[in-house]
Amino acid sequence: MLRRILLSLLAALALCTAAAAASSISELTADCAVSEDGTCSITTTVVLQLEESLSELSLPVAQDARDAACRGYDATVRKSDGFVWLDIPLTAPITGQQTFTITYTLDGTLAVQDDGTQLFSAELLSSQWPYPVEQFQYLLSMPKDFTETPVLLSGYYGEIAPNQVVTNQNTRSAAAVLT
Repeated sequence: MLRRILLSLLAALALCTAAAAASSISELTADCAVSEDGTCSITTTVVLQLEESLSELSLPVAQDARDAACRGYDATVRKSDGFVWLDIPLTAPITGQQTFTITYTLDGTLAVQDDGTQLFSAELLSSQWPYPVEQFQYLLSMPKDFTETPVLLSGYYGEIAPNQVVTNQNTRSAAAVLT
């Protein structure tokens, strides 16, 4: 009986340890500069917390991205099933906290409505990340002034993101944090 209890406790401990040791994206930041023609230059900084060792790495980018690159790496751009990936060459396995800076350009991200409202639409956070995102921040710089507080319509939530906090806003840019 004692043996069964001990085995049950060890099994429960092993499950808790495995769950606690899951890799994640501790922070993902997108800095977006939109020009009047609707072209958007995006710099994304990704902080991965890897609990396992990786000997190869592919980072997802927005579906219609062009000129994608990863600073400090001679990454290869690959398209697969409509998604854009950056295959990062690793000379040795990596683990722990790793930071990657991805740059890319999206076209057609800005529409101006009849009343002059600027509507920005872009995939800032790929649905293909294999790890959960703990915190997502973005800074959006628009080509013309705006007076309303920006609203994030999320593909995940399908509505105004309930956990969005606009942290800074001036006439042409806004920053927000989602947790």
